[in-house]
Amino acid sequence: MQALLLEYPRPLLVVDGGLRVLGFSAKIATVLGTRTSKDDKQVCLALEQQIQIYADLADELALATARLVRSGEEDQWVWGRGQRTFEVTVSARSDGHFWVLFEDVTDSAIAEEILLNARRYLERVISHIPMGVIVLNSQLRISSMNPQSRALIHRLGGDLDPVDAIGEKIERVVPAPGGVHWHALCQSALQSCTREELTRQVYDALEDGSRVLSVLATPLVEAQDPAAGIVLIVEDVTDKVQLEDQLVEAEKLATVGQFAVTVKHEINNPLSIISTNAQMLRMRGGASGENAREKLERIEEQVRRIANVTERLSAMDEVNTEEYVRGGAAMIDLGRDLASTQEADDEKV
Repeated sequence: MQALLLEYPRPLLVVDGGLRVLGFSAKIATVLGTRTSKDDKQVCLALEQQIQIYADLADELALATARLVRSGEEDQWVWGRGQRTFEVTVSARSDGHFWVLFEDVTDSAIAEEILLNARRYLERVISHIPMGVIVLNSQLRISSMNPQSRALIHRLGGDLDPVDAIGEKIERVVPAPGGVHWHALCQSALQSCTREELTRQVYDALEDGSRVLSVLATPLVEAQDPAAGIVLIVEDVTDKVQLEDQLVEAEKLATVGQFAVTVKHEINNPLSIISTNAQMLRMRGGASGENAREKLERIEEQVRRIANVTERLSAMDEVNTEEYVRGGAAMIDLGRDLASTQEADDEKV
């Protein structure tokens, strides 16, 4: 029997319930460091001593042999010896003995540790991204969220605990109407099954329009699964949208200002001539009759009105429009703009 065990291709011990070594393979020397010899009994005694030297191994073996009461039952754990890591498997045999197999998993353990460290590093990176990042599986259930996404959802009125959110549908976690929008966005991205087809949507996140979010969804593409899940990136762009609106308003104001300067220059000069001549005619009596004088006064009045309009245009610091005719084009509200200009002048005084 021992002759057959010696040829076994893996490190092996055969022990009884008292951890007395009854047999071994030649490969066991790579684990416990015991040299083989022609005297099998001496080797067995040496192996028993080695087991006791490694107290943690001896304790685990004692527990395993006590737990395994039926033939075929197994117990397994990982044992470290120096810089090596072994997977130990104890199986109960029909003769009441126990086979103890050792497998060197050092390389696997190192690879697992590398993967674990890489995962922790990636989690740290994602947690520091200044935007909300939510990862969903192929059933569009949440598998992970970074702190920024949890903060955004909380600001939207979501009160679900982050731990409870894992495994939930996105519309269950994000309050309406945002949750509905996000779910539709994820479905669209999942159906596209390509990294290039990114879907972006900017909308009022709350019913009162107090926050505006930019939501970007892209499918997770793997070789075996073209749509393994979705990465959802959510960014609060309220300040950005407000700034863009201010820039558009400034551009409109600059355009109106340039137009006003041109109008004021091109219109005020002829208006001045018209007004001066009308006044001279009225003062010198060039226009006889009451009707003629009224017409001259009306000319002067309209000249002053036009001059007032050009003055308002050049003094505007805000562009406000008003739809004076239903369905018609919006027109600049000069009355409102003049009032705001007058208020600004009063504040300066």
